[in-house]
Amino acid sequence: MELLPEIKRAIEFIAAAATGGVIGNRVDNWFVNLYYHEKNRIINWLNGWVLSHEDKLKIEKNENLKILFSQLISNVANETFEKKLLIWPSITESLLRNEDFKFDEKQYFISLFIKLDTFTINYLAKLYFSGPIDYQVVFPANKMNKPLLGENNFGMYLGQLQSSTSGMTDMYSENNSTLIKISDLGKNFMDFISNSSMEKIKQMAE
Repeated sequence: MELLPEIKRAIEFIAAAATGGVIGNRVDNWFVNLYYHEKNRIINWLNGWVLSHEDKLKIEKNENLKILFSQLISNVANETFEKKLLIWPSITESLLRNEDFKFDEKQYFISLFIKLDTFTINYLAKLYFSGPIDYQVVFPANKMNKPLLGENNFGMYLGQLQSSTSGMTDMYSENNSTLIKISDLGKNFMDFISNSSMEKIKQMAE
């Protein structure tokens, strides 16, 4: 696998962080021993997020950030949802460069992104871009059984269940209807995972 020099240097850096070694050590064996899909995910991630000198200094100086960054590397390498791979570069930029979020918020949002599937992130994107949804659209009163995987309503059904238990959505009444909207916490989550640029979220939702 032919690698550009800057990608190879970035791999050496993140491999040291991932394995708990001294930052800057040569760690060719770590990358060589990854599975093929793990290598591809790491390279695609590094192509989407360019490791800067300032990033390196931040990681080296902050032990908590170093731990969270090493966990992030593992999750990128083992991400099972192809569409979620689009978002990991933005999350990395938010983690290291976005000063609008406290560190504990970053920890929570990264943990949440790992747990959520693409149905839920698409559902939150729909609420974020298009506004509230009528409760009856998500949970039709005339439908006795839960929607099954593959049915049109399944994504919204699962999305609302996961979102509500994480505090990502709120419900309110208006004109004798119950509506579901994205919560302030949900908006912050979407801003964080997109690094305040929604282009990749839109790509993922397509």
